[in-house]
Amino acid sequence: DCAPRRFALARLVPEGESVRAGLLLALAAGITSLDETASYDHTVKQAWATLPDRWQLPNAGLQLSRPGAVTVLRFDPTQPPRGCIVFLHGFGGMLTPYLRVMAESSLGDHVIVAPMLDPEGWWKGEPGEAVVQRSLALASSGFSGAAARCWLVGLSNGAIAALAWASSPRLARSVRGVVLLSGVTRVDGPLEVPTRVLLGSRDARMQIDRALPTATALEQANPTRATVRTFDADHFLVLSHADAWTTDVAGWIAAQR
Repeated sequence: DCAPRRFALARLVPEGESVRAGLLLALAAGITSLDETASYDHTVKQAWATLPDRWQLPNAGLQLSRPGAVTVLRFDPTQPPRGCIVFLHGFGGMLTPYLRVMAESSLGDHVIVAPMLDPEGWWKGEPGEAVVQRSLALASSGFSGAAARCWLVGLSNGAIAALAWASSPRLARSVRGVVLLSGVTRVDGPLEVPTRVLLGSRDARMQIDRALPTATALEQANPTRATVRTFDADHFLVLSHADAWTTDVAGWIAAQR
């Protein structure tokens, strides 16, 4: 996966085009509104229009027959990595611009490990947990005190799973902390590791009028471990506010000493 073949079946349809087709299908099925779809479509066009040739990877949407496949990125191999990030995608699967956002940002001094699960990105449950465990083991290989160097970053459905990880005494031993992007839910019991929650104030998909009170309650119940920030963004803040959220997370990680 680090050096994918230039000619593969997964290159027949450009990834950006398949994502836009998926947005239209979601609109037709009543999953998204017309305003949501228009906003997401604009973000998607921008993300792929600025994608350099070196980021023209195989279409992940056509590789869903390979659940558990993992992409590993080491963007600057001349420098020792600060740690490792395991990124859990959301609904729609793993997309190349997500990887580019992290690798070319202030998070690029980490090894980035991005497993692929399924189109829904529903990591909660035994299959998803097994993929995450394997990805964390891969991410932490080569580090001493590995758990202190690994961070779990989840997007949307991936954020729901990352929060479950943060609140599980058994699972939390394998990570230093978690970051939730455009996703949060209620959990039973306290958080076991530091947790950063980043939400879009215009997020209709995660229903910000419910998500923000839930995140605030999580912060109040875990005053030493949970922090919340909102951006003037919709559900796709991972792309539309790439510089802002990656800078935020890099600073937050640096502060967890």
